[in-house]
Amino acid sequence: MGGKLNIKLPNPEGVAAGGTATFRIPVGRRIHGMSLKYKQGTQTPATFTEIRLYINGQVFQRFSGTQRDKLNQFEKTAAAAGVLKIPFDRKGLITLAGREQTAINTGVADEFGRKISSMYMEVDIAAGATIAATDLELWSKESDAILTDTSGKPYGAGIIPYIRTEQRSVAGADSDFQLSDLVNPGVNAQDKVALNRVTFIPSAGVINRMKIDRNTYNVFDRPDSINRFLQADGVRVPIAGYYSIDTTENGQGGELIDLFGMTDFRYRLDVSAAATITILSEYFGTLQS
Repeated sequence: MGGKLNIKLPNPEGVAAGGTATFRIPVGRRIHGMSLKYKQGTQTPATFTEIRLYINGQVFQRFSGTQRDKLNQFEKTAAAAGVLKIPFDRKGLITLAGREQTAINTGVADEFGRKISSMYMEVDIAAGATIAATDLELWSKESDAILTDTSGKPYGAGIIPYIRTEQRSVAGADSDFQLSDLVNPGVNAQDKVALNRVTFIPSAGVINRMKIDRNTYNVFDRPDSINRFLQADGVRVPIAGYYSIDTTENGQGGELIDLFGMTDFRYRLDVSAAATITILSEYFGTLQS
């Protein structure tokens, strides 16, 4: 297998203030991550109000430029300064195989003929932005596609790192605010096989404690202060205003929260004030049919 290359992708279409820039991403190789180059001093990550990544016409990751930058900093990547990283590989894990497990394997069919045949990215640009058509570039870190697994079967798309963005509102201070509808019990969704990380971003107040109950059994329970200490003692950098549950905080990539066969899965948050809470859920899944 050849080494990794950084490749400039085709120029985007639709770059304009208040518009949506679209980058076409050629398939046929394994994509480890991308870098969105922008004009520093004129634009910042906040210029990009939403970024959407598509596989076969379906969104598999969605976040704002600011949210992506904060998630990168949580993983010990320097703050964006003219380049916003959009990783598919995971950072900070002990083994190379663990880090590269979620690279996007494009153009290779699995044993059922399913494959990633198209990929593109949309970037919504703030209405008041100062931006020219030549300001944006997208670079892709790629390697040769994996054709077969260790048993000789066609590899297909491999593990897909989904990022789902949702919002929920809390009416006031609540020591046990429960969210039980983010993972639908018994559905066994292709895009929610396991939970890698979830991040809560309240518009006001703080989150004092986070818990997870799976099938009525508690699998996570930490005050915010302890959670931040343990993350910083591991391979993460806690971000102010962002409240994350990260199963890989110690560098062990396989310590995921299994979501298959759930009869009940709920988050229980101790929130200090009325707020809209943005939730970035990072799941492992398979290619959606």
